[in-house]
Amino acid sequence: MATYDNDELLALCHALLPDDRSLSEVVRLAVEQPAVYWATVQPHQQLQHTEQDGDPPTDVPWLALLNGLLERDQLALLDWRARPDEVIEQMDRLLRDRPPETERWSWMDDVEWDQASTEEFLEAIRRQLQKHHALLVYFPLDSDMYAVAVIDEDRFPALQQHAELTGYGSLERDLSGDEETLPGSEDEL
Repeated sequence: MATYDNDELLALCHALLPDDRSLSEVVRLAVEQPAVYWATVQPHQQLQHTEQDGDPPTDVPWLALLNGLLERDQLALLDWRARPDEVIEQMDRLLRDRPPETERWSWMDDVEWDQASTEEFLEAIRRQLQKHHALLVYFPLDSDMYAVAVIDEDRFPALQQHAELTGYGSLERDLSGDEETLPGSEDEL
């Protein structure tokens, strides 16, 4: 049986969105009363699952965190087969406070991305963001979806540590762990 540290989960909520206490409040409800949370708050359909006996899953607090980030436009769920234009639409939502939209995707001009996999495209985006001291990070899911967020590079170690200490899940820097050069990875974001 997994061991969960809900204090670390609440610390992660605060570290991710220090100015939004409502995220911690929703996650606290999921910690203290998971069945009430599950019955009253409808998680995003890609995050919904139930145990075989019909009870809420044991990781309801983690799902509450991810759902809360989705609702606050701090997380995007991308299908593994998402087209580049679908990825861009979701990334624009996450990057609304970053470089102006007109300059954001100029690095794509010299490369044909339509045949790239979603993973390759996300890795290229990650490399572009790193040039601006931002990271595209992943909350691994047991599905064919990518749960991605954008954070400032210097915040990653503390956020990753909180995520791992929760016992629910993790926060990762890249999908593959492979730093190979992808098409367009040398251009500017």
